[in-house]
Order: sequence, then C-alpha cells, then structure tokens
Amino acid sequence: MDTTGLDAAELHEQLGQTLTALRANSAFLLRLTADRSDLHAAARDVEIQGAEIGDGLRALRRELDPLQDVGALQPLLHDIVKSWQDASGLSGDYRLEVSPADLVLPRDLSHSLCHMTHDALKLLARKPVAGPVRVSVRVADDDPAVLFWDVGGVGPGFAARLPLDMEGRR
Repeated sequence: MDTTGLDAAELHEQLGQTLTALRANSAFLLRLTADRSDLHAAARDVEIQGAEIGDGLRALRRELDPLQDVGALQPLLHDIVKSWQDASGLSGDYRLEVSPADLVLPRDLSHSLCHMTHDALKLLARKPVAGPVRVSVRVADDDPAVLFWDVGGVGPGFAARLPLDMEGRR
C-alpha cells in the first residue's frame, strides 16, 4: 500500500479498506480450515488480530479527529482557509464569511462542511481564479432551517443549500 502524500483521512480510509480485505480473507480461511484444528486456530488468531487492529484504528481516528469536540464552525473553517492562504506556491486572497459568526452545528455536518471546503479549495487551486476566493457559510435569512455553503471566486465555484436539523443544533 502506497501511503505517500496522503492526509490523515485518506490514510484512515486506505487502512480501513485493507483491513476489510484482511477480515474477509480470514473469514474465508476459517471456512476452509474448519476440519484442520491447527490451521483453524491460526486463522482464528488472524481474525482476532484484525478485529483488534480495527478497534485501534477507530480509536486513533477519534484521537486525531480535530472535530471530535466541535464547537463554533468559524474557527474550524478559519484554520482550513488560513492553511490554503499560507500554502507555498499559491497566490490569492482568501476570505471567510460565517453567519452568524458563532454558528455551531452538529458534529457530522461540521465535519462534512470542513471536508467540502477543503476539497473545493483543492479543486480551485488547480485553475486560476480571478479575484478573491470566498468561503461562505450562512443560515438563510428567510429560513433558519436552511444553510448556504459557497466556495468560489469570480466565475464558477461550488455551492450547496443544506437543510438544518434544528434539534441537532446547539
């Protein structure tokens, strides 16, 4: 498995896929060795070790996840936008707008918005963008159950209108 240049989420995904394949193979070996106690015991050990690795991988992901104890969305997005603005070889003006400024969202939605923003900025960095790159997340003025997300410069960008689960908001 080549892990060169992968970020933590991509590495986690690759390791998870590899672990899934390992566990499928161990299940296959368990069926094949049912009548050979010596081989069956070894296959069972592989299955147990795979389960332990999976538990460890999930625990590690929770430790590394910067959104584990999510609070206001603005500081999370600020860090992403700042990392792109500070990246060597990239030029441009990056602007962040979050409204309300103290917007707090459910963990999964915050996580998704951060990933979407990072991916959109990565795609925008591949082509010249005229004017400032804008990252905007705001609750709709006319409907507090709708969130607008927009990343782009002058010209095409990325946008989504997302429903908010009002019970999940803090």
